[in-house]
Amino acid sequence: MIDEDIELKNEFLEESKDIISNINGLLGKSINGEPIKEFIDEIFRGIHTIKGASSMFSMNKTHEIAHELETYLGKIKSNSVTPNLEFIQGQVDLIEDLLLNNDESDLT
Repeated sequence: MIDEDIELKNEFLEESKDIISNINGLLGKSINGEPIKEFIDEIFRGIHTIKGASSMFSMNKTHEIAHELETYLGKIKSNSVTPNLEFIQGQVDLIEDLLLNNDESDLT
C-alpha cells in the first residue's frame, strides 16, 4: 500500500470506531426497551458504510460479515424477520473485532 492508501485506510478505521460506537449506543437503547425499528435506518447506514469501505481496502472478512448484517437489517426494515438483538449485537461485535485486528478475529 502506498502512503496515501494507508492514510485513507486509517481514516476509515477511525470513522468506523465512531460508527460502531453509535450503533452500540442505539442497540443499548433497544436493549433498554426502545424499539429497534426506531434506529434500524441509522444502523443500516452505518453498516453499509463499513461494508463499502472494507471492500475498497480488501478487508474481505469484514466486508462479508457487514454484508450479511446489512441483508438481515434490510429484512427487518421490510418486516420479513423479527429483530434479534443478540444476533445484531454479535455481528456488530465481530465487525468491531475485525476492524481492530486488520480483518482477523478469534470470534469467527
